[in-house]
Amino acid sequence: DIFGFENFKNNSFEQVCINVANEQLQYYFNQHIFAWELEELKLEGVKPCGVTFVDNKPLLDMFLQRPLGVFALLDEESYFPKGTDLSLLEKMHKTFKKFKYYNAPISPQQHVFVVHHFAGQVTYIVDGFLEKNRDTLSRNVNSLLAKSGNPLIVLLFGAAASEPAEDVRRVSSTRAPNKLSVSATFKNSLLELISKMMTAEPHFIRCLKPNTQKKANSYDVVHVAEQLKYTGVLETTRIRRDGYAIRLPFHEFVTKYQTLAMAPGMADLDEDSDTDDLREAAKAIVKQAGLRGAQFGETRVFLKYYHGDKILRLMELQHQGATKIANCVRCFLARRKLHHLRERKIKEEAEKKARAEREARERARQEQLERERAAAEAAAKEAARLAEELVRLRVHAKCLCAVKIDHFPAFYSHPPPLRPLPNRSAIASCRKSATGKPHCERRLRWMKSGD
Repeated sequence: DIFGFENFKNNSFEQVCINVANEQLQYYFNQHIFAWELEELKLEGVKPCGVTFVDNKPLLDMFLQRPLGVFALLDEESYFPKGTDLSLLEKMHKTFKKFKYYNAPISPQQHVFVVHHFAGQVTYIVDGFLEKNRDTLSRNVNSLLAKSGNPLIVLLFGAAASEPAEDVRRVSSTRAPNKLSVSATFKNSLLELISKMMTAEPHFIRCLKPNTQKKANSYDVVHVAEQLKYTGVLETTRIRRDGYAIRLPFHEFVTKYQTLAMAPGMADLDEDSDTDDLREAAKAIVKQAGLRGAQFGETRVFLKYYHGDKILRLMELQHQGATKIANCVRCFLARRKLHHLRERKIKEEAEKKARAEREARERARQEQLERERAAAEAAAKEAARLAEELVRLRVHAKCLCAVKIDHFPAFYSHPPPLRPLPNRSAIASCRKSATGKPHCERRLRWMKSGD
């Protein structure tokens, strides 16, 4: 990455070097991209389309060629004893007056010249060009180094510090060109950079500043657009757009857009399928989508940039239609499921009601049986009680029959109430009272026989 194209209010020698470097890199980038474009199209057997780009080679020759380039004239004027910035400007006006990339100011009083770079027009101020190109130390620096405590430094800079200023200027401007100027060093560095890039696989990184205040969360659209223009990104994008911006292998293109053709058997194609089958499938998709101008290579489909927008719109419409169909199907399935749920619920409620009725009838039957059983038990108990009462009555009757009537005259006139059957204690008391009483003994015997 480099600083990028610069165009300030006051542009000097530094901006010339930076912008020429950008021109050289843009030229290399254009050649690299265009040559790679043609090479790939040739390998794929596709006819090249009319890709055009701004060739800035003449502008680079204006700066770098010898002996009439800007840098050559600058070096030549720097070696002249009486060379000035104005004499350099006059030579440049005279040399490049018919050059379309160079413009001289209308007024000769303006010490400027205008260059039309690939990124825009830049006005350079020629003042200080010679001094910056010579890169000589000032007299103050020489005097400071001459007062050093190191003998070697005093030996190197003592003579220069003791000479008059005019003599120093004459010596520095007329010495042989064994010491390279700034422009010559810059050209050598630029050529070295280009030679290294020619032997490698370049990857360009363009650094963009969102704003000039170095603030976070601040995005200056105009400033970023200028950087994109000055770094050549917009020109590169245009070159790529004029060519085939979309290049997809057959299997990837068919896999991604096969729904547009709806051809039978297309879903079975994959990366391992025959290339001819993939190409025919890709042609069917392109024909169905109406992508005019698309090209088919040996292994790829070449599309224009607007083909991508069109095919995306078609895919979006198809996606919307598929979504609508899916919604209808889901609605139908949901309604059918709801109908089945309702029928099952009605059936379950009917079964639940029938089960409840059966359980109610069973409970009623059980209750009826319990009542009948209880009634039978009560009847049996009552029968037992009656039988026991009958036995008691019979025993009591026997006792009454066994007693002589003459011994109990009052019994018949006032019969006593019925008493319960005699138990053992009654029998014992009767035995005790029966001593010497024959009728009591006979009663006792009867009672024992009744047991």
